[in-house]
Amino acid sequence: MTVTPAAPSPRLGAEIADLLRLALPVVLSRAGIMMLQIVDTVVVGRYSAHELAYQSIGIAPMITITVGAVAFMMGTLVLVAEAHGGGRDAECGAAWRRSLPWVVWLGLAAIGLTLFAEHALLASGQTADLSAGGARVAQVMGLSVPGLLLFSTSTYFLEGLKRPMPGLVAMAAANVVNLILNLVLVPGAFGLEPMGAVGSAWATMVSRTLMGLGLFAYIWWMPGRDRFGIRQKPPRARNPRRLQRRIGITSALSGVIEDTGFTVLNLFAGWLGALAVAGFAIGVNLVGLVFMVALGIGTATAVRVGNARGRGDRSGVARIGWLGFAFNTVMMAVAGGVIALAPLAIMQVFTDDPALIALTAPILAIVALMMVLDGGQVVFSNALRGLGDTWVPTALHTISYLMIMGPVGWVLAFPGGLGLRGLFIGMMIASGMSLLVLSLRFHRLSRQV
Repeated sequence: MTVTPAAPSPRLGAEIADLLRLALPVVLSRAGIMMLQIVDTVVVGRYSAHELAYQSIGIAPMITITVGAVAFMMGTLVLVAEAHGGGRDAECGAAWRRSLPWVVWLGLAAIGLTLFAEHALLASGQTADLSAGGARVAQVMGLSVPGLLLFSTSTYFLEGLKRPMPGLVAMAAANVVNLILNLVLVPGAFGLEPMGAVGSAWATMVSRTLMGLGLFAYIWWMPGRDRFGIRQKPPRARNPRRLQRRIGITSALSGVIEDTGFTVLNLFAGWLGALAVAGFAIGVNLVGLVFMVALGIGTATAVRVGNARGRGDRSGVARIGWLGFAFNTVMMAVAGGVIALAPLAIMQVFTDDPALIALTAPILAIVALMMVLDGGQVVFSNALRGLGDTWVPTALHTISYLMIMGPVGWVLAFPGGLGLRGLFIGMMIASGMSLLVLSLRFHRLSRQV
């Protein structure tokens, strides 16, 4: 496409406006996923630091399982975005329908894996008390995975059509339900027995299940469902099925690899003691909340990259990817600045335990810097998925989050004597390396569309 000298400014303005229209609801929806966990952490942390340790160690293996399963659904978004961008709307519903059996199978697999949670935690070196308490949390959280997967693939479908608002509404409702149930079940309101961390897990399970079923119902009866083939059995076309599965597998591997690295660091924190586990949970929750913002921007970027690829717009692919990165960097810098400037105030939201505040507050400056680096690599990873790039990003995540983050974090925390601070520095180094290599990869591939 030839662009006249006068066109760049309006075109850039239109690109920014289009990004914001899609990204802001997606960002809020992704942040809402993390807000479920933030609320769980705050309510449990203010109830008992010991229960917070149970929650943190129990969620650690569940994060890896959940992130991998949710990332598997990424193929829905990529195929829907490309088909919609290319004017092939009838193919969009087929991509969503193909994902539904995986909701069932992956959900059942996640529930089955949680049955071995206590043995896995004991084998990782956790105490018997932490392992038993954490396993009870993990087993309840496992029941929430099918609902979360149904919500995720349905959200990806709608976002691929540039209709993110239903997902945002479902997420907002789920957060209200989760907060109410946490306030009742954790401390045992209205004469109920206090359930602590396990009660918080039940609140999350109910919330995730309701939001998944609600969004499924919306899509099944949505206006224009015939146009998108919502109720039509997907054709047995091998190429779309194989591509959707390949994107799902590689996205899941990337997510599992990255979160396995974080889980390893969580286990290292367990070796430092229960207080360090609680401090690690607070730091990771802050990172995770902002990560969800970056994931939302990255998802919007992936949709728009897929649309541009579907219509054969090479210059649009590159422009959209770098614009998404720039917008995300500004957002991460603002969030990180708030955290770095007010660490004590933020810590007091999570806990009133003086020892926990003293341990964790000094680490928040590292957390703030890590957010910028981690958010950037999330955007480029999603942009590459929008281009259909599969195995190379997975290999790059393996190098950054297994071969760099875990070993560096261990060396800094234990031989280096930095303790919890060393674990977060390890995260920061790995995220910086991932950002560098993924941005270079996107730069090269965006010139070959």
